[in-house]
Amino acid sequence: MTSASALRANCGYPRTLSKLHPPSANSQAAMDKGTLFHSSVELWAKGGAIPDVNDDEVRGWLELLAMTWAPSLGMEFELALGLGVGGGYVPVIEPDPHVYRAAAGVGQGNGRLLTAGRADVVWRRVVIEPAPMLVAHIRDWKTGKYPAPPVGSNLQLTALALAAASAFGANAFVREIYYARDGFLDADPEPIMLDSPEAAEAWEMVEAAAKLDEAPRPGPWCEPCWERRMKRCKFAEQVAA
Repeated sequence: MTSASALRANCGYPRTLSKLHPPSANSQAAMDKGTLFHSSVELWAKGGAIPDVNDDEVRGWLELLAMTWAPSLGMEFELALGLGVGGGYVPVIEPDPHVYRAAAGVGQGNGRLLTAGRADVVWRRVVIEPAPMLVAHIRDWKTGKYPAPPVGSNLQLTALALAAASAFGANAFVREIYYARDGFLDADPEPIMLDSPEAAEAWEMVEAAAKLDEAPRPGPWCEPCWERRMKRCKFAEQVAA
């Protein structure tokens, strides 16, 4: 099973390369800042105030976030979500980081996982107009310098949104990516109804990516690939040449 964070739309080979190349010192430092931001937001939710952090940059990110958002009752942080082969929620455990197993509990798909991951923050919202419905909101915090794929094509976020909507019994979902460095929010403009063509396309996109093996498949999608930028993929370099 491929974790949600490792899903790729056209080529699974980057998963192989990432196992061969551990993060550099600079990459690890950036990841540590991201971890501090994530944990600080969760502490904010639990304590009611932005916690003191020994990092001026992260503190600035938190203060910028506070200008447009605040945690509220009912929000769940770092929530592990499994998506079953039939498209429904499957409860999971995480014995090792980014390694998920189906857990005993009420779920769909007979415990057969398609993918799974951790959502940074999830909450439910009741919408009255134009008709009463329950909407699952899922937000991803981004602290890195490089943008993630937009919400409409973001595989990780979409997989977790489908799982969250199923887990909550929601009628729709909204995907959000918040960029901590500049305070920008990329979000679905309207809730995606689960019985809509958009939701069907989202499921097909996730299912295809989750079933993709790690064989190299060079093509035009190599251009934005991180492994090409790092000059670690000879197949991407051949396409560029």
